[in-house]
Amino acid sequence: MGRPRKKGNLDVPTNLYRGDGKSWRYRHPITGKFHSMGIDRQKAFQAARKLNDLLIPEVD
Repeated sequence: MGRPRKKGNLDVPTNLYRGDGKSWRYRHPITGKFHSMGIDRQKAFQAARKLNDLLIPEVD
């Protein structure tokens, strides 16, 4: 199990990370490759949540 997120990053979706400076990067859960998501925080969060829903299977 990994370390808990810092207080400032609690709302950041899984697999979404800060890039260089202001940009956001998404790490593909299967391949591990990083993809740029741009600098707009809201758009990056929405796209990351959609990608997580598509790429990460639900576990019951």
